[in-house]
Amino acid sequence: MNKTNEIKVLREETHMWPASANVFLIRDREGAILIDVGCGKEEKFNSLKNFLKDEGFTLHDIHTIVISHAHPDHMGAISFLLQEISPRIYLHELEIPLAADPQRLN
Repeated sequence: MNKTNEIKVLREETHMWPASANVFLIRDREGAILIDVGCGKEEKFNSLKNFLKDEGFTLHDIHTIVISHAHPDHMGAISFLLQEISPRIYLHELEIPLAADPQRLN
């Protein structure tokens, strides 16, 4: 497979919910796109960073994040990410307040 437009999946071994969300990584010419970012627990965020490292990326390579919907296991880690990077973020306009304050998800 070509190294551009390649999709990888971070599948969580332990679940917050009966079936916690996966994080999808798309490699493109600009760097990395994430579809969903996982839950807002520090150990899960570290798992995301390790996943990126294993795929040859750092947080700073993420240029775009797409949030499928505002559930904690899909967007909870957004606060960790926004402390370190400023990617473009795409989500439904009704979910913007939740992305701005992920604590409201709990």
